[in-house]
Amino acid sequence: MNIKLDKKFYSRLKVFLICSTLGIVLALGLSWFFKVYFNDYINIASINSAFKFRQKYYPEERNKSSNDIVVVLFDDDSNRVLGKFFPYDRKEVAKLINFLSLAGARAVLFDIMFNTKNKPSSDEELIKSVAQSGRVYLGSKLIHVGEEKVADKGNSIDRFCVNLKIQNLLNMKNPFLFSSKPYLLETPFKQLAETAKGIGFFTVPSDMIKTRANLVYCDLKKKCFSSLPFSYYLDYLNEKNIVAYLNKFIEVNNKQIPVDEENYFLVNWFGGINDTPGVFIYNSYSVYYSIKSYEEILKLSKKYNLSPKEVFDGWYNDTNELFKDNEEIYDPDVFKDKIVIVGVSSSGAQDFILTPFGNMPGVFIHAFILDSLLRENFITPVNKIINIIILVLFCLITSFTVLYASSKSNVFYILLPVLYLLLFTFIFLNIFGMYNVLINWTVPTFGIILTYFFTLIFYFFIEGKDKKLIKRAMSNYLSPQIMKMVLDNPELLKPEAVTRKNLTVFFFDIRSFTTISESVEPEIVAKMLNEYHSEIINIIFNNKGTLDKIIGDAVMAFWNAPVDVEDHPYLAVKSALEVKEKLQDINIAWGERLKYFVNFGIGINTQEVVVGNIGSEKFMDYTVIGDGVNLASRLEGLNKSYGTNIIISEYTYHYLRDKIEVRYLGKVTVKGKTEETDIYELVNLKVGC
Repeated sequence: MNIKLDKKFYSRLKVFLICSTLGIVLALGLSWFFKVYFNDYINIASINSAFKFRQKYYPEERNKSSNDIVVVLFDDDSNRVLGKFFPYDRKEVAKLINFLSLAGARAVLFDIMFNTKNKPSSDEELIKSVAQSGRVYLGSKLIHVGEEKVADKGNSIDRFCVNLKIQNLLNMKNPFLFSSKPYLLETPFKQLAETAKGIGFFTVPSDMIKTRANLVYCDLKKKCFSSLPFSYYLDYLNEKNIVAYLNKFIEVNNKQIPVDEENYFLVNWFGGINDTPGVFIYNSYSVYYSIKSYEEILKLSKKYNLSPKEVFDGWYNDTNELFKDNEEIYDPDVFKDKIVIVGVSSSGAQDFILTPFGNMPGVFIHAFILDSLLRENFITPVNKIINIIILVLFCLITSFTVLYASSKSNVFYILLPVLYLLLFTFIFLNIFGMYNVLINWTVPTFGIILTYFFTLIFYFFIEGKDKKLIKRAMSNYLSPQIMKMVLDNPELLKPEAVTRKNLTVFFFDIRSFTTISESVEPEIVAKMLNEYHSEIINIIFNNKGTLDKIIGDAVMAFWNAPVDVEDHPYLAVKSALEVKEKLQDINIAWGERLKYFVNFGIGINTQEVVVGNIGSEKFMDYTVIGDGVNLASRLEGLNKSYGTNIIISEYTYHYLRDKIEVRYLGKVTVKGKTEETDIYELVNLKVGC
């Protein structure tokens, strides 16, 4: 079956393809622009909203903190009670490590730098406690230095290196994976580092809101090191070999850890420290009370001639009632078999980060990362290809919808892209809430908005050109009012779009025109008619009238539709008098040429009639029908009988009795009617009207 496709179809298809392509390309470009120049703020804001949505509507167990991690903080209480400000004397830090070791902590991770030596005695205490504990992981920091300094400075401890193999080299956007940039791992001072169980960096990307982190860093010499939480995780798996599938995942011991398109790990935030008043998302304790507990243990050990370990053994074996009743000591069960992360939360230290749930001490990012790793509870970013497919799909649907809606002039359909945007947002939030799968919200959103506006602009530009053609072609047949209504409200062209309205109807006819046309060449007749009709139509339009039709030598017009016209009976009779005056001038010119003087008749009536589009979808006429129309037509014909030029009905005269001069002609019975109607010859307008 062959289907004939018209020009309009190809025009809209062209708009559809152009606008969809523009929406896709510019959405990608705009997303890149915001990412480079505005720190990807919109995308980060959408991710933050997804976290909050998940917390509210999907409070499953996997979206809550585990009991395996405890945070110990150098907080304002520590500063106040100890009478000093962080950093404390390292003897105090040693006491903290000793206490946590006695309490049976599985590991102790420090989100604190010990990169320089301090007081020798204090440093020795710290080194000794770290060595005896055998479970301490120390923090290091990635710093950006000049190219000339990198080759000379190298504080890295080779035994903490990990083996990183990159499987595909398609994308190296992450600046810490085999980067050529001059970053350096600044580690704890050598003697301390040598006693540590592990070393890991705690530097995170400089995003305004911390939603991403690095798990691995490789220096210029291709030596690779893990982040602080990842360092413990690798020991937990007893594995040092890592395989990076760029833009996909990092694989450790057959466990796949998803990364985003820039090879960053997405931090799985599932709450803030103020979600429950006064309670941290993880169990959190003050460093001061841990130090105080250790000091109390030392006192008890001296008093009873027991080692600190024996004091703790007494705790678990219920053999030391005094210790049991000592409220100055933390319950060691709090830390038993727990991973303890030590950080700073005192207001003066300024170690705070902005998260989806507000400001939090920086140490908590390591807690969330480690929790995700241990429970394999990851945020999985959708593959870039799938994000682009989503973008293309929504752009195509949006462009098609706008074109279809515009062609139908349906506001509801034009607003459908707004619903698409809401639908996509709903999908984005719920997929994240249910499956921890993160779709890129920003790019498809940009695509929908841009495609929407481009399609509207292009469509109306092209349709505007078509309307100009219509207007140019029809301007000689339709009044400006009807033209505007047709262009702005196509639905008025439907056959059912009719109404009853009080109008003034005007009929004009040239007398004995058949005789003239039979004796004069057709070209001359057409030229004469065009001149007459042009003058008559101009007068009607100038007086806000609507041309209904031209039938040979006759003209039909009306006032007060499709737009309301104030004082329409007056404008109709004014037009009739102007036509009479104008035709006198034309008659002189044509009479001298053809030896014929044209006479005419005009009938005017004001009544309620039916007005609208009469016909079908394919053929219709914006016109008036009814008894009031018939009466105006009959009045025009009566001019022959009365030897007049302009006759108006009693209904028109009723509106204008104070504004016009008339001559009463009597009562007549119009053909097809039984009641009599008063009729008047229109003579002139009254002076001052």
